[in-house]
Amino acid sequence: MRSAIGVASLLHSALLAMDAGFGKLDATRGVLWTGLAALLFVILLPSRVSAGPGLLSARGLLVGDTVRTDSLVSVR
Repeated sequence: MRSAIGVASLLHSALLAMDAGFGKLDATRGVLWTGLAALLFVILLPSRVSAGPGLLSARGLLVGDTVRTDSLVSVR
């Protein structure tokens, strides 16, 4: 999660600094760059996986999924 935050904030600051350096930074462009950095953060955010006795659970940003491992069947 720290790397997703770091990459998104690095992109955000680089885009804002570049726009400010060219003299084209205004409120609209700042909001667009912020949205782009937020989208990158959401894409890079890893899902959390946890294992417990008899189940596996994975949680993303919006949804989660749990699988009971005691009812799984092995096929060979």
